[in-house]
Amino acid sequence: MVDIQIGKKQGLTQAVATKLGLSKDDCKKIDVSVWQQVVQEIDNEQQSINQHNKANPNDPKASIFTGGNDVSTIDQKENWKTNFKTKEGSFSLSDESWNKISGLLGKPVETKPEEKPQETKPEEKPTEAKPEAKKPDGKVLKRSVDGEKTQIVVRKDEHGRKVRHELNPDGTEGDALAATRTFGKNKYISGDFPAQTRIYERTVDGKKDVQIGVYKDDNGNKVRKLVVTDEKTGKPTLGETLIPVTTFGKNTYITESQFNAKVRQDLGLKGDQKVPQNIDAEYSHGTIKYSENGKTVTKDYVKSLIEPQDGGKTEK
Repeated sequence: MVDIQIGKKQGLTQAVATKLGLSKDDCKKIDVSVWQQVVQEIDNEQQSINQHNKANPNDPKASIFTGGNDVSTIDQKENWKTNFKTKEGSFSLSDESWNKISGLLGKPVETKPEEKPQETKPEEKPTEAKPEAKKPDGKVLKRSVDGEKTQIVVRKDEHGRKVRHELNPDGTEGDALAATRTFGKNKYISGDFPAQTRIYERTVDGKKDVQIGVYKDDNGNKVRKLVVTDEKTGKPTLGETLIPVTTFGKNTYITESQFNAKVRQDLGLKGDQKVPQNIDAEYSHGTIKYSENGKTVTKDYVKSLIEPQDGGKTEK
């Protein structure tokens, strides 16, 4: 039999992940359908306990679950308070059930008894894991990250800006953090963000409640970008630069690609025609304004500088 320890305020799947040594990032990569199979395997064990207790009322075994056990609702967070609840302490699984669960979660149990001691010698574990090998460079705090209480480390970079990261179990820095709330105890989302990025919900390209990230670059200039999901890592990061459209009340924005398309349309550019060099465009009071070397110019002036469609280089 294998004993699973249930810590204070710890859920069933968290206890299984802890037993297998899975990190928070490891758990995020596991599909919900796999967790359903894991919980189904534990539920099978519960059914065996129920059958034993029915046949042996004077010799009952302790029940694993104290609430419901509807496997199909495991992905519905609102049901976690009633489904798959367990008592703090421990419960036991058969070796067969535990081997199946370990295999589902990518941690198959070694089946060669004679090889196990060679791979898991107590003297060799510290040299591989070295949990105390590195101390965090900054201040360690406990904050809400992606909706869960997590240890984070806060330090300053070479520009004096506060940099926040998740703290890995080995003391190294994990994903960068961006603040979604900055009053009281800050709340964060993890991903790939510049230092001191703050997350807001604003109107972008006419769509309301779109997440944007705001931060200052190395020169102290405020930068606003769209929050997107990295296709390779699946984590939040910053995408296109945003252009302010209105700046009263809550700012509204347009993506740089949409703005460039509107500029081309405003100037009547076709084919390979380009905006003349030294000409800058920006929104001002809801309309596109143009300037040359910092001096405001008219749209007609800009159009007079545009090369014909079959022309050569753009005028300076």
